[in-house]
Amino acid sequence: RLVQIFSAKIVLEVFGAGGAIWGFSESLTLRNPETQEFWRFWAALTGFVFFIRFILQIIDHTREKKASIHDKVGMQVGTGATETTSLVV
Repeated sequence: RLVQIFSAKIVLEVFGAGGAIWGFSESLTLRNPETQEFWRFWAALTGFVFFIRFILQIIDHTREKKASIHDKVGMQVGTGATETTSLVV
């Protein structure tokens, strides 16, 4: 499931971010033979920043899944104390 969720995210968010910088510099005619290395650096840097963000999203997702599984197991085993509350009107 992790691969299914995050395979689209890496293409759209990581590669798309770097590609957006590269393509937008081309469409505005800012990128030419003299400035190509400048824009390549900024496109790669943008892709790298979004890759770090992507890794952090995977870490958060796995932590949430582990906590969710842990909560479900705790509820099924019945280790938690049960409380009864009544509503007084």
